[in-house]
Amino acid sequence: MRATVVVPTFDHGPTLERSIPTVLAQTVSDIEVFVVGDGVPDVTRDIMARLVAQDRRVRFFDNPKGPGNGEVNRAAALREARGRIVAYLSDDDLWMPEHLEELEGLLADADFAHTYPIRIEPDGAVADWNVDLSLGWYRGAMLDGTNFVPLACGGHTLDLYRRLPHGWRTRPQGIWSDLYMWQQILSVPGVRAVSGSRPTVLHLPSSLRQGWPVERRLEELDRWVARMAERGWREELYLAVASRTARGQAGNWGALQEHRAALETLEKAREADRAREDQLREQRAELLDQLDRLARDRREERMSLEGQLTAARRELAEISRTRTWRWRTRLLRTPIGRLLRRRGAGRSRPAAS
Repeated sequence: MRATVVVPTFDHGPTLERSIPTVLAQTVSDIEVFVVGDGVPDVTRDIMARLVAQDRRVRFFDNPKGPGNGEVNRAAALREARGRIVAYLSDDDLWMPEHLEELEGLLADADFAHTYPIRIEPDGAVADWNVDLSLGWYRGAMLDGTNFVPLACGGHTLDLYRRLPHGWRTRPQGIWSDLYMWQQILSVPGVRAVSGSRPTVLHLPSSLRQGWPVERRLEELDRWVARMAERGWREELYLAVASRTARGQAGNWGALQEHRAALETLEKAREADRAREDQLREQRAELLDQLDRLARDRREERMSLEGQLTAARRELAEISRTRTWRWRTRLLRTPIGRLLRRRGAGRSRPAAS
């Protein structure tokens, strides 16, 4: 199986009848499509029954509402994945026919990739995110909370996903589900991430269309499906995006040069700090050695003094015993000593019966 496509859905329902056909019309046909429900209404179940009946590649996972955006339901579905790569589609976005082919090519030598991200504004204008994940700055910005890659543009190898510590899991408050997933991927040591230069997804953010009735959403999707089918329209889009990207890069060249100079200055300062840290570590090690030597010398000196003190005490005790015996002997030789000895002897005699 060349690809597993995951389509999370909650309450959009009818938009699936516009998004899923763009998956089934891909130039890569050896795929499986997992539509992962998260507490969907009955209208979605009816729609999915029709789509499953029309194409055996489509499966519907009808889950009860899970925590957050139902990320755990996506994790459960991916345990059954068979595709070499995993791609994602929001239930109200559209893929161009060559999206999976383009993503598969990017992932030939990478773990995570995305096609060039563009979004459709409510007024029909096309905007984009100029991003290159081969540059550390963009990776750092995504890890810090800025998302340049909509869900429908991103994909990864199944092998990488199965090496992740967690995979899809409930997002923390204040962060988008897709960004949380991308952050987990970009945090893997040595992960290979690449950015494509060709737009293959029409991203129509729901956050910019809040309050729209479903009829208006479907009408907008139908217009863009028709645009994608127009002869030469996609080529015009590619040229327009490439031209805008080139102008943006030219306009930002001076700023990039300043940024590079600032980074070089910062790196030099860091090298100086590292050298100073190494010097301080060496000084600290030398001081610790000196303290150890002083402590050893003090211990040896103390042990020597304690030995001398013990010997002196023994000598004093011996002198004291010797002097006491001498004085006692001299005392017994005196008249008083002789008198004391006679009295002592008289007390020791037994009394007459």
